[in-house]
Amino acid sequence: SFLDLSYSQTNNSNIEAVSKTGYFYNADIEYPNADGTIRRDMTYTKTASLIIGNNIDENTTINLNTSLELNTERNSFHDDYDLSSSTLSYSKSLGNNILLPYFSYNKQNYRAQPDLYSRMVGMNNKYIFNNQNSLNYGFILSHTNYNQKPSDLALYADYKSNKTSGVHLGNDFLLTPKDLFNLKLYVKDIEAGASFNSYTNKGISVSYSHIFPLGVLKFQADRENNAYHHIDEDINSTLERTDKPRVYDVSFSGQIKNIIPGFENIDKDGNWFFYSDYKINDVNSTVQNYSAKQKYLTFGVTKRFNLVEYIDYVQKTF
Repeated sequence: SFLDLSYSQTNNSNIEAVSKTGYFYNADIEYPNADGTIRRDMTYTKTASLIIGNNIDENTTINLNTSLELNTERNSFHDDYDLSSSTLSYSKSLGNNILLPYFSYNKQNYRAQPDLYSRMVGMNNKYIFNNQNSLNYGFILSHTNYNQKPSDLALYADYKSNKTSGVHLGNDFLLTPKDLFNLKLYVKDIEAGASFNSYTNKGISVSYSHIFPLGVLKFQADRENNAYHHIDEDINSTLERTDKPRVYDVSFSGQIKNIIPGFENIDKDGNWFFYSDYKINDVNSTVQNYSAKQKYLTFGVTKRFNLVEYIDYVQKTF
């Protein structure tokens, strides 16, 4: 069992997702973006996560992961929110199969936007061919409700409430003991309260990870196609919406004692971790309102507390 306390800062180059063209549609009329629109902003995130695990036998494990996350923006206050989440998972090894069903509940509380509540059940299973090659497969079913707030920013919240179903299929291939390649295909169907918010999502994700003495370097690229079911006539009455997100991500993470000389004297057990990430989210859409490019740069640190060791220490001391 562990308690993780984390802090991170994320620099967002386009916090309001301003369109690439500088214009947007409303009721078939094209308007320029407002001059005072906030673009670059900083997000500060504080997180406390509790991970509790129990080995029922050598092939069976139950885990509970619960967390509280506080997010604040430097300039865009209406994006401030806190997120509480809990996930209960069950892992069972049967020969070459690893079965992992799970249930999760999330509550996202915004300061000036609709709150949302989501419940999800799913399976993340694995079939191991050999020590180098394994197949990942599974599904998700989720239900998300948006809660109306007395704010102009929260109008039509029920239009976003949705039910999601999806499947995924992937392959993990261990090139060397320090090099991992992953390929994943996935399809999701999102049925929202308003038909113009409903869409079919298809995507492919490719990643490569390498273990260095200082930490783990990971590259990932995702390509998606989101085909919306109906036209949003309040935006444009003739354009059918199709979004094509392209996401490129580079991350580097590990133990702080491996990158700061002398830190091992403070952290002998290796319970301080660092995380850095650079991500580009580039969306092209048939409706220019949703064509936007965002860049994120994140730095974070985590302190882990081993609760089992702490409980043992208390029992021995008192």
